[in-house]
Amino acid sequence: MGRERSRGGVSERPWLFGLLGVLLAPGYPVTALDHAQFTESIRTDALTRAGTVELRRLVARDARFSLTLHGDTLVVSADSVALTEVADGKSRRLDTDGFVGGRYRLRLDSAGQATVWQRPFIPDEIADVSDVSRAMDDFFPPLPPSISPGSETTDAVGRRWRRLADSVGTQRFRWTALTSRDTSQVANDTVAVLMQEETREASTLAWSPMRGPLGWTRQIDSDVTTRLRGRTVRATISQRIEVRRSR
Repeated sequence: MGRERSRGGVSERPWLFGLLGVLLAPGYPVTALDHAQFTESIRTDALTRAGTVELRRLVARDARFSLTLHGDTLVVSADSVALTEVADGKSRRLDTDGFVGGRYRLRLDSAGQATVWQRPFIPDEIADVSDVSRAMDDFFPPLPPSISPGSETTDAVGRRWRRLADSVGTQRFRWTALTSRDTSQVANDTVAVLMQEETREASTLAWSPMRGPLGWTRQIDSDVTTRLRGRTVRATISQRIEVRRSR
């Protein structure tokens, strides 16, 4: 084979520099998610108080998702979903057979934010307990910042990041966030509904620069206060999300 020509000491290997550009470019490694599989476990504990009345609701969701990349579109298949609810002291397991096999189509931007334009159909009975049609809206963890172990920084949306000690070539991070929202509105053009929500998050992430997210845990605690016609309803919601990459 002939030698590759060079100019100025640089070999003319466009394929090589194209590959290096992909490897070194900042942003979410979407191509590394092709044929990935993730298992997800979510536990939600919601306590609602209105006067002297209290209602506690526990929801458990366990799912497995498979990903395939078509161009710049991620196709996500729900391979299995188990959903249970405990409310008013009564437990029930919902039938999710009609949902299994449903597909999402989405794109991830450079920060890991998803734009989902196709969702599977979810029967009302399932959606009332857990709206699995929105499972991909906030599924993927954010892109971690480029900081050294032991360092801290705050990203553009206010998350506070700290890089922990690496382990076996895996980068590890912790992030925290505090958000407040006022979603007050007027219902039926006459009734004012005042709603305030404060959310605290403490999460961890195992990350590979080449493969992307390997596993993450999110602890999200919210306090929601709603006022309607002189009546106040307070809800405390605690949610723990654990996701592991199995392939």
